[in-house]
Amino acid sequence: SDEQEARRLLRTAFGQDHPFALHYPRDAGFDLPAVEPEPIPVGTGEVLREGSEIVLIGFGPIVRRALEVADRLTEESWSVAVVNARFAKPLDTELIVAQARGKKLVVTLEESVVVGGFGSAVLEALAEAGLADAALRAVPVRLIGLPGDRFVDHGSVVDLRRLTRLDADGLMAQVNETLDEMGARPARARQVEARSA
Repeated sequence: SDEQEARRLLRTAFGQDHPFALHYPRDAGFDLPAVEPEPIPVGTGEVLREGSEIVLIGFGPIVRRALEVADRLTEESWSVAVVNARFAKPLDTELIVAQARGKKLVVTLEESVVVGGFGSAVLEALAEAGLADAALRAVPVRLIGLPGDRFVDHGSVVDLRRLTRLDADGLMAQVNETLDEMGARPARARQVEARSA
C-alpha cells in the first residue's frame, strides 16, 4: 500500500522459484524513508485496523483510501476494520475468514476488474468456509472495483479513480449506498436511540 511495501514485495518476488506477478501502481510514493526491504511471506495479509461491524479488504494503493473511508465511517458511528491483503493470490484465507466472521458487511476493494478478480476470490473463500460456519453464510459481501463490461477511458490516475468511483469519495459513497440498501445502522447509533426512547 506504500513504497516500502512495494520494495518488500519486489524482494519477495525475486526470492520465488515460480512466476510471480506484481500489481505495480502508477502513483507517486508517500515520501517514506527507504529501508532495507525484508521479504513478506507469500499469501500473508495484515490487519491495519480492528473493527466489529464492517471490514474493508483490499490490496495495493487502494488500501490507503480504505483507511480514509474507515475514518469517515467511524465518524458516522460505525466500527470498521481494514485488512491489507497484500496478495490477490494466494489469499490469506484464515485472516480474511476471521475478520469476516460476525461482521454486518464485508467490502472488497480493488483497482482491477471485479469479475474473476480479488473480490471473487474472497467470495469463494468465504463461501467455502461458510459450508462449516453458518455465521459466515449470513455476512453480505460487496465487491468494489472496475466493472468488467466496459472500457476505462484514458486519463490521469486521479481522474480515472474519480470517474470509476475508486477515489475516497467514490468508495465512501458506494459503501454508504450498500449500507442503505441493507437498511443497516451502526450499533452505537442504535444504542443512543434506545437510551433516548
